[in-house]
Amino acid sequence: MTPVPPATVARLPIYLRALDELVGRGTPRTSSGELAALAGAAPAQLRRDLSYLGSHGVRGVGSEVAHLRAQAA
Repeated sequence: MTPVPPATVARLPIYLRALDELVGRGTPRTSSGELAALAGAAPAQLRRDLSYLGSHGVRGVGSEVAHLRAQAA
């Protein structure tokens, strides 16, 4: 497994807060664009960061919020 860069680790709490907000809204799926906007990040950066955790959404469908949250925690 590729080591997670320190900059990515530093951004994980920001992603977790955004995911918690989506969980609170009852949102089951999210796109990288939606999650990035909530986290104040670029969608490409967010996808790259989450890829270190083994998370891969489906283009046009998005990712399951609960699954992402579990991976980022």
